Amino acid sequence: MSIRAGVCVVLCGVVLLFSITALAADYMDGFEAGREAAQADHSGLAQFTGGFFLGIFYVGYALLAPSPGPPTWRLQNINTRSDEYQRGFMEGYVKMWRSKRSMNALSGMLTGYAALYVFYIALAASYY
Repeated sequence: MSIRAGVCVVLCGVVLLFSITALAADYMDGFEAGREAAQADHSGLAQFTGGFFLGIFYVGYALLAPSPGPPTWRLQNINTRSDEYQRGFMEGYVKMWRSKRSMNALSGMLTGYAALYVFYIALAASYY
């Protein structure tokens, strides 16, 4: 192999390495932006209330139901970004939404069961 071919191989390798690194960084930037957007968009009151009143049934729903995608105005904001950024944004949004929904439903269920237990103890104590 000549020196010219060796230099060409090394330069191609360096360009490829930087391209892969840039794509990975773009994906991670989108993933973090998606997580932050889901955190800002998500109000846990509905999930907490569902967990409180419906208990384990709502928690099961929260764990198994598909997560909604971001609103269209959020998608329009990232429309000019790279495909990797958009893919990372979508995955980050869905993962954070699912996590927040599940945790809020579980908190509501536990609070509801605790309230039911306190009510039961108060009711039982009133008979003695």
